[in-house]
Amino acid sequence: MLGPDAPISSLMRTDVHTVTPTHRLRDVRELMREHQLHHVPVVDGPRLLGMLSASDLLDLGFGEHGHDEAELAAFLDRRFPISQVMARDLVTVSPSTPIRKAAALLSGGTFHALPVVDGDGDLLGIVTSSDLLRLLAQLPRVAEDSPAPPWK
Repeated sequence: MLGPDAPISSLMRTDVHTVTPTHRLRDVRELMREHQLHHVPVVDGPRLLGMLSASDLLDLGFGEHGHDEAELAAFLDRRFPISQVMARDLVTVSPSTPIRKAAALLSGGTFHALPVVDGDGDLLGIVTSSDLLRLLAQLPRVAEDSPAPPWK
């Protein structure tokens, strides 16, 4: 059982779907839809450059272009390169960051994914708010009259 002081490397997902700045936004949208993703790191080789989220794509405000998927995809690809849409000022963690610290970072509510990077800025994995909630749901239930868990 993972505790809050375990390293984030014990919880992070390493099978991360990524894109490069040369991909088109239609590729990102399809990747998100196909794999039910909310966050996609943008990389150059192993180096993390930025992050695209589903809300980044919603913020583009493309509702006036109708619901024709092909027309919308073409519009997005012409108008918005990935490098313009992705978030660049990312909060990242190292593999040794305690789960507790990652949870504190994510609890601020301004972002819902933490890229895990090495000292060179290379992407090693990702942890999301959902990953932390799944971990919390797996913890044994503590009776109200039981002593506090050891990590308190």
